[in-house]
Amino acid sequence: MKHKICIVTGFDTGYSNLANITIPNYLKYVNRHNFDLHISTQNVYPKDVHWAKNKYHIVKSILPKYDWVLWVDIDCLFIKQSFNVCDLIDDRYNFILGINRNCPDWYTEDTSYLESGTFLIKNDKMSFDMLDTFSSEVLDHPWHEQYLVIKTLRENKIYDDATKKLELIQINSMYCCNHDIKDVFIFHVAGGSSISLQKRIEIMKEKSKYEY
Repeated sequence: MKHKICIVTGFDTGYSNLANITIPNYLKYVNRHNFDLHISTQNVYPKDVHWAKNKYHIVKSILPKYDWVLWVDIDCLFIKQSFNVCDLIDDRYNFILGINRNCPDWYTEDTSYLESGTFLIKNDKMSFDMLDTFSSEVLDHPWHEQYLVIKTLRENKIYDDATKKLELIQINSMYCCNHDIKDVFIFHVAGGSSISLQKRIEIMKEKSKYEY
């Protein structure tokens, strides 16, 4: 089955210098595979709320036009450009994201395994209900929007059963994972404030040389 796909990203305008590196990478990927790309700087929250929480509102606004949406944080790069993300789609599920089986020390016990920096979500009523739940609270937690995803899936078996968890190297190879870059589909310099913006820019410039 051929799916209509959109790659969606967004960022706070303070990340514009990083976006200048990653967006050309996204354009190359969508052009290669005939996908659409949507970029947003929308902010529906007060300034003291971490911008990343906007991702669920952005995805919700785009999803009705597509079969599936792939969200990528602005600090991600498509390394294996030849890989078609449709090969990760499983229509038995609504939500697909990476599972971290080797959590770094800076994770706390209650946010130990799911990574929402990249995810696939299907155009389906349950998916919209999930997005509403993911954005229903503003929590004072160091993992911002990611914590609410983890909390929701742990508390709602129906949503959890509708979620497929992939190995990180398949969909969200984080900088701290030390995967061989030649095996990576999407590379992600995650870590919130633990890695400075300038350091992220330097890492992205270096890793972008490995696109293929």
